Amino acid sequence: MRKKLLCVIFATLMLASTVCGCKGNVNTNTSEATSTVTEVTSSVEEPDSEAPSEVLLGYEYLKGELSSSATNLVWYGTDQIDFYSEMNYEGGETEFPEKFDLRETGIIPEIRNQNPWGTCWSFATMAACETSILSTLGLTLDEYKEKYGKELNLSEKHLAYFGNTAIPEVSDYPEGEYPYGDDTTQAGEGTYIIDPEETSPMNCGGNYLDSTSALSAGMGVVFESDFPYANSDGKAESDGDWSIPEEYRFYSKYALKNSNVLPAPALHDENDTYTYNPAGTEAIKSELLKGRAVAVAYLADQSMPTPSEEEFEGYVEMYHGMYPDADIDTLRLYLGFRFKMDPYKKYTDDELKQMVQLRLQLNTMPEDTYNLDSLTQDQMKLLLQSSEFGKPIDEITDGDKKTYMSFSGENNSVWAQYTYEVQIINHAVTVVGWDDDFSKENFMEEHRPPEDGAWIVRNSWGDNWGMDGYFYLSYYDQTLDNAQSFEFLTAEELFPDKKNENGETTIYEPKYEYCMENDLMNAEMIDSTLFTKPVYTANVFEAEGDMDLYSVSAMTGDFNTDVTVDIYRLKDGFKDPTDGEKVGSINETFTFAGYHRMLLKDSIHFDEGEKVAFVVKQSVMTDSGEKFALVNTSAIGKNGIPKFKEAHENDGVEISKYNVGVINPGESFVAYEDGEWHDWADEVKKMQTEDENCSYAAYDNLPIKGYGFPTETEEKE
Repeated sequence: MRKKLLCVIFATLMLASTVCGCKGNVNTNTSEATSTVTEVTSSVEEPDSEAPSEVLLGYEYLKGELSSSATNLVWYGTDQIDFYSEMNYEGGETEFPEKFDLRETGIIPEIRNQNPWGTCWSFATMAACETSILSTLGLTLDEYKEKYGKELNLSEKHLAYFGNTAIPEVSDYPEGEYPYGDDTTQAGEGTYIIDPEETSPMNCGGNYLDSTSALSAGMGVVFESDFPYANSDGKAESDGDWSIPEEYRFYSKYALKNSNVLPAPALHDENDTYTYNPAGTEAIKSELLKGRAVAVAYLADQSMPTPSEEEFEGYVEMYHGMYPDADIDTLRLYLGFRFKMDPYKKYTDDELKQMVQLRLQLNTMPEDTYNLDSLTQDQMKLLLQSSEFGKPIDEITDGDKKTYMSFSGENNSVWAQYTYEVQIINHAVTVVGWDDDFSKENFMEEHRPPEDGAWIVRNSWGDNWGMDGYFYLSYYDQTLDNAQSFEFLTAEELFPDKKNENGETTIYEPKYEYCMENDLMNAEMIDSTLFTKPVYTANVFEAEGDMDLYSVSAMTGDFNTDVTVDIYRLKDGFKDPTDGEKVGSINETFTFAGYHRMLLKDSIHFDEGEKVAFVVKQSVMTDSGEKFALVNTSAIGKNGIPKFKEAHENDGVEISKYNVGVINPGESFVAYEDGEWHDWADEVKKMQTEDENCSYAAYDNLPIKGYGFPTETEEKE
């Protein structure tokens, strides 16, 4: 069986919205991850005699085993279902307090504002990372500032910019001085903007797997003070230069240890039928209790926050400057309607007519374009918010936008959203707490959730929006998806015998770290193919200098995955990734899919120029017994752009970027059930040649990395 873990590409802007939507699906319970380090004596097992004599590709072999077609094995903009399905696991925490709020612990930073870009995914990621780091350190925001002399404020700009900017080509530097010297093996890899003249890297969206790809590769996290959210003039305006010099791409203050992809509270089947998944709620609560805020996605029913009075008057002044003949009072009324300044305001017929007439004036259309006396209030509101303004009223289809956010309490002070139907998600936010007793009566009277209970959610639209920047989101919201948390490596984990003099926990800073990696393309998807017999993946690297290897990492795409990594010192002219001396091994089990770094008990030395191979075996328990996973990553490629547009021609979802993966021969390998090693570069070419659907995707090297120190400058604590 092959499954895909997908994250939506979401970008909710201040005045517009572009998304790339899909719905991840989960059906399982949750538990604490278990970690053990053991020696593994065996290498790649001999294949079973019943294994097929010829296994050209993983998906070729699986076609006969699955009821789904190959079309469902490669994503090109349609939904995927049953992530975590067949995972034979029960457990998890079942007892939680009725209420919990991380804001009360002093680790939640002040509300920030993503204006003017669609960088919600980066803001949600950094909020989750900041709370995780503080919880690991056991410090509040104030205590961190007192201890380190600066605020823990991580840069959203650095992640958003480099997350959507490819590694430069050598040809980009005709005068020489390529930023990475002679290392040009991955040149040109990464994300490309379809129309760079129209779209900034800051404004083409992202997802949490994009975040994981960047952070695990050493592209962040970094401090806001080093890369502030502003253009080169120091202003948070879309004009000006928002680029960051390439020399700062691989710059990281703290090292990622795990990214945990949690079960989704909202499940959808192939017919888009919604089912509530309590395991998703339990998983999010469990992470929150560990002090880790959880980044999630949902459908935002508005694409711009309510501005402050000062900001609103600025818009009025700007528009009046552009249209000096417009009546200022009507203009103020019209902008108030567009900005949803007062969601409960009752407009008179005359007010609505005046606003429609103003819009006709602003669009230089004849006053008699519509017979306003014959229109109802709903029809006039439709005209005021439609992008098809000017068409006959019975031909307008996009203006009837539904509202899912409700307002209650004194002066409409309580903001609560319940999306009561399946919709495409478009916005990233961060869950910081919950309230089981939050009444369903707080939601819209005609559309209330089945039970009480809501998440406390942090937005990135400034503190003038919502409840000082926060709102409640029902447990039963039918779009709540893409939940992910982040953990960071501590110095004590890496150097257990080198505690500082106060015995305090410190976060590891990868100042002198070698990172052995080739997978630098954003991973929008984790692909996991399950086999009935062991399969293996491997990456081969060359030591850049005399180095000591201290950790390895792998990506998992299934629930409760047992991961074993064998480490080989390869012979000269090696024939496969096991052709040499096995010098180490590590084994751990991870509850959730995602990125996982594993620490060796003792470091392993490699001389400069030596070849090292990491051979990975992953196994999971399913309803039909133990299965073995081949995990790789992918994203939408340039050839997938037309297919994506075709799949989303009726739902308004747009695409602004594509990805390029660079896989060189001799870098990544896979051994299927036949036991023979195949070069992953050849396998990808075969997939993309022999299956049209595979040609829509961009593939990368296998997601296996190694980390070490130059021997002569080993980090001291």
